[in-house]
Amino acid sequence: MRPNKSPEPTAVSAVRSSVAVHATSQQRFSFLHPVHSTMRTLQHLLAITGLLSLLLCGCGKKADSEVSVSPDAPYLKVAVYVDGRLTVNGTASTIQSLGESLKTLSERRGVVLYYREAPKKTPPPIAMEVMHAVTNAHTPIRFTTHADYSDCFAPDGKLRLK
Repeated sequence: MRPNKSPEPTAVSAVRSSVAVHATSQQRFSFLHPVHSTMRTLQHLLAITGLLSLLLCGCGKKADSEVSVSPDAPYLKVAVYVDGRLTVNGTASTIQSLGESLKTLSERRGVVLYYREAPKKTPPPIAMEVMHAVTNAHTPIRFTTHADYSDCFAPDGKLRLK
């Protein structure tokens, strides 16, 4: 077959031209492929970060432990000891009676002052039951490391809020 020497384009030369243009443009802009990939990865990371922040922040709802408590609020002094004893306001107690006390405290918008003996040791099983009871009652809780709860009170005898 003879090469086409006419000035008019043919279908074969048009296909060859478009393939050549496509190949050239692919080579010319190949440096953008890593940028495009990086941009897409950043978009995904931003979307995931946004979703996680909504989930973790709870859309602005305050956690029960962040509910404002008055310095004059009623309170229960709850203590859990290494040997499994539970006391409420200095008196031996059970999980059932604690639950009743917590219900009353919740209605009065009070706070639990929680002490656990030897907090760095493995807690006794009753400690988890106490935590469940407190969270089920939706009462704020303040943790203390002092058996006399002295860090929970201001010098004037009112609850220390922070």
